[in-house]
Amino acid sequence: MEGVRTSAIWARAEQAPLARALADITGLSILRAGGPDQGPASQLGADRLHDIRRAIVEGPEDVILILTPTSVDARTLRTARSRHIVSTEPLPCSALTLRQEGWLDIGSEFRLAAGMRFWRGIDEAAVALAEIGRPPMVVARSTSAPHESTLGARLFDAADAIVSLMGEPTVAFASWSPAGQPIPESLASLSGSMSVTLAFADGRSAGIIASDRASWTRSVELLSPRGGIYLSDRAMVWNDPSGFARDRWDDPAPASAWPAADALATGVRVAIESQSQASPTSLASVLALCQAALLSVRTGQAESIETLRRLAEA
Repeated sequence: MEGVRTSAIWARAEQAPLARALADITGLSILRAGGPDQGPASQLGADRLHDIRRAIVEGPEDVILILTPTSVDARTLRTARSRHIVSTEPLPCSALTLRQEGWLDIGSEFRLAAGMRFWRGIDEAAVALAEIGRPPMVVARSTSAPHESTLGARLFDAADAIVSLMGEPTVAFASWSPAGQPIPESLASLSGSMSVTLAFADGRSAGIIASDRASWTRSVELLSPRGGIYLSDRAMVWNDPSGFARDRWDDPAPASAWPAADALATGVRVAIESQSQASPTSLASVLALCQAALLSVRTGQAESIETLRRLAEA
């Protein structure tokens, strides 16, 4: 990014080191900071930010950086004018608020910063993807430590990657740990670990492993009789059916001592510099998938993603 942009940070107090790392990597100067637990203002040497919505509407900062779940609707974001609103957490946090909060009524809307489907490795795999086509099976893994992200964000990220690569699945069956506890109704308060099995109308399948109780790891593996593609934050490998590597790409930049900060900072930078957005259709599909997974944990049965999407768009 050219020049120094000012920023307001919305984060939990324990995320002060992450906020500082992101600001340093992206060249942001932190003016104010706040959060649900009064935030990391004192740790960051910043003024205290009391109201994230007011900061979006009339704050002086160039960038509003959201690192923890918060309630902001689409109509509030439309008042941001020239400010960049960048979040590493899903906005909105539930498929059932898409219509009532105005997310389906705007031309372009929020996208998750540092989403896996924006990986450079996917661009590098263009030839491999064209040869393999839509694979019959995809497995996505997205995990982090609690101070780096939430389970809601990791689930959303993996779901977004699968929908972008395979289209919309029809059914989700999920399990969640800690088992026996009440499952939250939205991604905003979701924590722990989750596995999701997805089925498609044409017989294809996908799996998700997501957690905010592990180290930062993100990968997508596409499995096909024509070969496999392995993608991660820093690599792409295309293997033929015998396991021979036909092509690979490795990030030439030195590996960071803090992979989560490096990946999230890259996403923040891209979100600020790029004007492209996810379409409202894909947002509805991804949130419906996540909502179906939450419902499946609650009922103990496979749940229809299409039904949840129709409810979201009604």
